[in-house]
Amino acid sequence: MAAAGTGVGQNLSNDTGKGGVKGKYREYLLPETQLKAGVPFMTIILITLYLAVIFFDFIPLTKKGDKKTNWVYSVFLAASFLVLILSIFDIVIPGPSGAIKQLVGFFTSSS
Repeated sequence: MAAAGTGVGQNLSNDTGKGGVKGKYREYLLPETQLKAGVPFMTIILITLYLAVIFFDFIPLTKKGDKKTNWVYSVFLAASFLVLILSIFDIVIPGPSGAIKQLVGFFTSSS
């Protein structure tokens, strides 16, 4: 028999853990996080502003019929919305500086 507290040979079926998940697989879940106090409010403001931009700027632009401009506008609008939402939830997006440094180092290194 294993020592107490090691988890080896113990029945974890009644053990509730992260997110109410029972059993030995709960350790594979992401750690529990707490939202900051202003996150829901900032999210509502962001969605409201983007809806206003879509309603007052994007919809009239689509009625002009320029498909290339519509695609570029919608891609940049979606990308900026995604980046801002991730920023609100404190999710770090890696920047391109590491890849640029490696690329410059590749072309400037003499071997």
